[in-house]
Amino acid sequence: MSNEEQRHAEELRRIGYRLRDLRNQRGMSLRALSELTGLSLGYLSQLENGKAIPSLQVMLKLSDTFNKSLPYFFERHNSEQPYLYFPLEDQIFLDGNGNRKLRILTPGEQLEIEPVHVELEPGGGNDAGLAAHEGWEFLYVIKGNITLHLGDRIVQCKEGDAICYNSMIPHMSENTGTEPAVGLWIGFKRKQM
Repeated sequence: MSNEEQRHAEELRRIGYRLRDLRNQRGMSLRALSELTGLSLGYLSQLENGKAIPSLQVMLKLSDTFNKSLPYFFERHNSEQPYLYFPLEDQIFLDGNGNRKLRILTPGEQLEIEPVHVELEPGGGNDAGLAAHEGWEFLYVIKGNITLHLGDRIVQCKEGDAICYNSMIPHMSENTGTEPAVGLWIGFKRKQM
């Protein structure tokens, strides 16, 4: 196989991998995707296995179906590199009314996790109150005490504690102590079992 043929085969595998990954993220069967797009089940299976060459029309249909840009299926993403590096100067710093400071550790959409370093002054917390959204959150308390409100439950987390919770539960955090608190929050999608 020539270098050009190897490159084309790699591109087809990449398209197939991305298609399968998007379908699995949505918990969608090949049959459901076939019904949604009008593409045959056999053809979609061949695409996912890198054995079919999709037309531009097919690629546009798939990018519309999954709300992804066309280049998403073709470009090498940073996640295909052996590591991702986010130096301090590339991280995003946000100040919430002086009582809460956020540092977004991995800016961009390279990962399906969202790690955030949070500093809470005494009395500081979520200004907007209880919030709910899709996914899961993990909290590790680096310093101090953080009070987590999860629906009608209150969980007191101290230095060294860790908790993971469904973020569809209305939740908020606050520092009810007298010393500053620091935590590492990681938002992510929980894989279906």
